[in-house]
Amino acid sequence: EEVLQAGFFTIEMTPFMSVMSALIFAFIMGIGIAYLPGKTLKNAFDEFQTIVEKLISYIIIPLLPVHIFGIFTNMTFGGQVQTILSVFAKVFVMIIVLHLVILLIQYSVAGAANGRNPVSLLKIVAPAYFTALGTQSS
Repeated sequence: EEVLQAGFFTIEMTPFMSVMSALIFAFIMGIGIAYLPGKTLKNAFDEFQTIVEKLISYIIIPLLPVHIFGIFTNMTFGGQVQTILSVFAKVFVMIIVLHLVILLIQYSVAGAANGRNPVSLLKIVAPAYFTALGTQSS
């Protein structure tokens, strides 16, 4: 028997505009603010940016660990941890293999264009790639 876990409360919010409308609006406003000499609209958007930054810094980021803890607790309660970690491991290994394949292709082309050994070129940049892998920055 499956037990559904619900949150303490739910807030229903319908978006006031679609994603494409928001992108077009942002593009038009950005071009307009950059083109027009006036500062009123730019100041309004700068203040809106400050509001969003403070919301993220003081509310969302501090509560994020609690949210993630809840997700892991719910996965553990539902017995899904093994399945999810197994899928994550397979995806991670696939990503590493594909990175190596694309790097070999790129460095082979670059080595052929410059008359250099692609393996020796890869050895030069290997510490940077391992650092990126270790810090999960790419």
